Amino acid sequence: MSADDLDRGFAELLASIDGYEPLSATHVAPFHFWVHEPSDTVELHRRLPRYLARLDDAGFSVTRVSLAKLLWQVVDASGRDEDWLEDAANRPAASVMRYVPDGLRDDLRARTKPGLAESLAPYVADTTPGRLVLVTDAALVHPWFRIRTLESHLHDRVRCPTVVLYPGRRVGQHALQFLDLYAEDPNYRSSAVGGHS
Repeated sequence: MSADDLDRGFAELLASIDGYEPLSATHVAPFHFWVHEPSDTVELHRRLPRYLARLDDAGFSVTRVSLAKLLWQVVDASGRDEDWLEDAANRPAASVMRYVPDGLRDDLRARTKPGLAESLAPYVADTTPGRLVLVTDAALVHPWFRIRTLESHLHDRVRCPTVVLYPGRRVGQHALQFLDLYAEDPNYRSSAVGGHS
């Protein structure tokens, strides 16, 4: 993918969020996935200040949310990170990594120590006029968490445009292939821009 492809993806994004209104539970596309080649991640981040300035010119107040930072906040709040480190010293890394997703999942019954989706919820539920949430670092939650899980968990609570920088490939209108590591997943509800295969 070329730099021009990133610019085209951004233009698609602007068109997609133009005139955005909060979505009800009966609508689709609560998130917008800005799909880009994984190899273009560094270039996208280099261009991000320019894109953010254009969003500002379009009247949006952008809040950037790093999934990597949220992930570590969730791990710290879980109180299990010391146990994981101790286990890592005594077991193969693959066996320890199987426990990490449990610490990132939301326990909706207990309503304590929110997981990754609930940690993102206050940002996407913001009703401040002109607010836009830009979610970065999606690749860094691999292999513990699927981005579609966030979408599914939060789809009826999104109250402002929410754009996920999605490293992968777009297949058709709704199927996405994360990091070119997984089979295409046709179960995304949201709008996808850029990343045409």
